[in-house]
Amino acid sequence: MVWFNWRRDISMLEPEAVIRFENSRHGFDGVLILNSTVLGPCSGGVRILPDVTEAEVKLLAEAMTCKNAFFNIPAGGAKTGIAFDPASGRREKVIADFGRAVSGLIKNLRYVPSPDMGSTESDIISIYKQLHSECLLRNSILTKTVRGIPFARLCTAEGVVEAVVTSIRITGKRVQDCSVAIEGFGRLGKLIGEMLLDYGLKICAISDEEQALFQEGGIDVRAVSESGQRPGSTAFEEYVRANRAAELKGPSMIVDEPMDVLIPSARPLLVTKSNADRVQSKLIVPCANVPVSESAEISLAERGIVVVPDFVANAGGVLGGFLCRLNVPTEALRSIVREKIRNGVAQVLQCMDTRTPSETARRVVDKRLEAARRHPYKHKIELLWQWKRYLSSPGGVSAAGWYARHRLSLK
Repeated sequence: MVWFNWRRDISMLEPEAVIRFENSRHGFDGVLILNSTVLGPCSGGVRILPDVTEAEVKLLAEAMTCKNAFFNIPAGGAKTGIAFDPASGRREKVIADFGRAVSGLIKNLRYVPSPDMGSTESDIISIYKQLHSECLLRNSILTKTVRGIPFARLCTAEGVVEAVVTSIRITGKRVQDCSVAIEGFGRLGKLIGEMLLDYGLKICAISDEEQALFQEGGIDVRAVSESGQRPGSTAFEEYVRANRAAELKGPSMIVDEPMDVLIPSARPLLVTKSNADRVQSKLIVPCANVPVSESAEISLAERGIVVVPDFVANAGGVLGGFLCRLNVPTEALRSIVREKIRNGVAQVLQCMDTRTPSETARRVVDKRLEAARRHPYKHKIELLWQWKRYLSSPGGVSAAGWYARHRLSLK
């Protein structure tokens, strides 16, 4: 059963649609939240976890809207949450059932799904194939890889690394002197860690759901990723056996360590008002969405701890997906993503003395959403014309014609 709760023109913060799924035959519950279609079709990941909640999905959908608005991308924000164990044997059946439930939204370009925690590019591609809508995958980031790495993941990781390096330099430190903690050492966290090593940063702490690994002199994250595991042991435990200077602690201890940079890369609300006083890192650059609550950020700012807005730091995948649709060459695309993230971080950090970076970023988002709501057609023409000029498209093409060429709706 699919329950619809459609809402329009309420406020910028309320979702336009909440679509709830109940299916006792497949043993899962789910929710799809379309936060805003003011800027264009809603896009957002499919999160499949046993304990995902509607409140979490709502936060994530709003974050997607903020990413698109901040970087002038003609798309709205959405997120799906399916309360189901992705390791279950019925996983493919659940994904197929979900695809059928949202088939109308996907085919009519109201919702553009993407991978998230518990889902992969292959899962999303299978939904499009199931719906006989492979044509919608043309120039899609889902079908693109670089050195075997999904392109969306690569763009996100490169964007976060650019945000880390830019933030360090703006705050007046030397990159090679900084220590880093990565909370959530999964597929994306590992890739970010490897890239940061290439910049000369020390990764002194990493964590997963069960453990945190610490090494004052720096962790070889590539060695952790490549560690062979004995029965009953983890990669972290294998690394500690081979490196006596390393030690294991509880996963929650990662926020307590005095690092230069903390990179949350897992679930939302790692830092809330209840544990904000424990944070010892000088700079927080999120890879995860909404890792710091608003009240916690204010508390951290009073102690001089800088929090880069998550929807600025981790928007590389969203930017990459949009530029893929415009058929921008791979290397040029990656360069544009890094440049956009670098400029975005510089923009929100320039007013740190008078307001938090998130407040600065929210003002940009609110201004663009309000302009799009008041004059939707004019705003989309102006937005795409800006992208056309930025990408140095051939002259002599009207904004409306350029819009149509790339199959982007003006409605």
